[in-house]
Amino acid sequence: MQRKLIGDIFKLVQALGFVSVLFSGAVLADGQVESKAQDAPFEIETIELFVLSGTPVIRLDQGDYPGVKAVIHVVDEVEQIVDPINARLAQIRGETEAEMERKARVILDPLTGSVEFQTRLQRAYLSKLQAERYQLQSYPAAVVNQGAALVLDGTDFNYVIDLLKSKGVAK
Repeated sequence: MQRKLIGDIFKLVQALGFVSVLFSGAVLADGQVESKAQDAPFEIETIELFVLSGTPVIRLDQGDYPGVKAVIHVVDEVEQIVDPINARLAQIRGETEAEMERKARVILDPLTGSVEFQTRLQRAYLSKLQAERYQLQSYPAAVVNQGAALVLDGTDFNYVIDLLKSKGVAK
């Protein structure tokens, strides 16, 4: 049952057709800027912040940046969802295979029938895949305008924008 659920999610992921993306803009870490493109400063449209669960994030002040779309991706959320389920399934003991399957259904059926659970798991997988798409190696990381720039170690959307502007990468 669990394998079927995971298999369905991977089919969805494959259908979405994610491809690798290389950064064409600037990479910033600790205030350093490495410009990979010689283009003029760009307008910030989106910031995708990739963090691990439990990382505190300072949200974007929409009053100061009304045109910027801010998205938070928790890249280890799949594990946060699936690990407790796997732990419960690993504890199942029964005299027969049918008894063990019945016990597994008691755990899995409420989850697989829950739209909220399915949506949460789908979002978690999409966040993980998006991080892989950008080939991120460490977190936190902020991807700006789908790869125009990368800011490492920032968990404050406002800081990311201010840093990009102060380095002349964005306007």
